[in-house]
Amino acid sequence: MTIATDPRAQIKANLARLLPYVRFLKVKDYESTTYFEQCDTPKFEPDQTFYNSLDGKTYKVLTILLSMKSFPRVLASMTAMEAGAYALDRCLREKWTVTEDNLRSVLVHLEMEM
Repeated sequence: MTIATDPRAQIKANLARLLPYVRFLKVKDYESTTYFEQCDTPKFEPDQTFYNSLDGKTYKVLTILLSMKSFPRVLASMTAMEAGAYALDRCLREKWTVTEDNLRSVLVHLEMEM
């Protein structure tokens, strides 16, 4: 499948375009110091910054942890980056402010629906 025909690829491309400085990491629990390496996890340097041409601002890397204890069904069915991309897509469709709390809220609702 190509990006044009694969809905998950389209959503992930949208995440990369709108929030290139954000990465979602799958962890066992929120106290974990290590994360599960997944095929689509971006590699960032700790002090790396990104220029967002959409708003003209520079951002530091933002890492959002997704716990397997909090989202077991979501993270069993998709990667952390796919889950984050889904949450971003849902926030944009509903015209919600894109915040870490809203992204997690979307994933909580998805977890309950599964």
